[in-house]
Amino acid sequence: MLEGNMIDNFNSTFFYSFIYLEQKEQLGERMNDNKKILIFAGCSKKKLPYPAPAINLNQGQLFRAIKKLATNHKFDIKILSGKYGLLEPDTIIKPYDQKLTKKADIKRFSLEIRPTMHQILKDYDTIIVVMGKVYRQVLEPYYNSKFRVVIHKKGIFGYLHLLSQFNKFTTRILLAEIEKYKFTKN
Repeated sequence: MLEGNMIDNFNSTFFYSFIYLEQKEQLGERMNDNKKILIFAGCSKKKLPYPAPAINLNQGQLFRAIKKLATNHKFDIKILSGKYGLLEPDTIIKPYDQKLTKKADIKRFSLEIRPTMHQILKDYDTIIVVMGKVYRQVLEPYYNSKFRVVIHKKGIFGYLHLLSQFNKFTTRILLAEIEKYKFTKN
């Protein structure tokens, strides 16, 4: 009989510990609810063959992983397009095959988005950047302590693995984990 009580006590303790941790986690989530978080994503090569909102038009693996992260954590998302510049997710655009490659295009887009970036810097507490090196160059002039620039040396597969891990985290844990990507001036 003593063994049964020990198991019941263990189960009760485990259950109430779990409830406590879950409530603590929910409190942590609520504490992040007032933080405004934005993810910048680069467009993808793979696209739908017909006009659609930018969030749906882009179909590449990395883009879909970023979209999932933003959706799961209720983060806002903006898309940097090689043809259209900085896009809201609901902006309807036609399919295209144009990448940012020239320094002149990078500089032009960087200047074009200046007013929008100043508003973004006012509106958001944390800005997460997940995109290739060339596309990141468009945003670099605006980097400050709000930016978390996710860079992975193993390319797309490294990014996909990292985003898969990020999607397993609660928002509070994700925000703590992403601090290691905080932009600092050298």
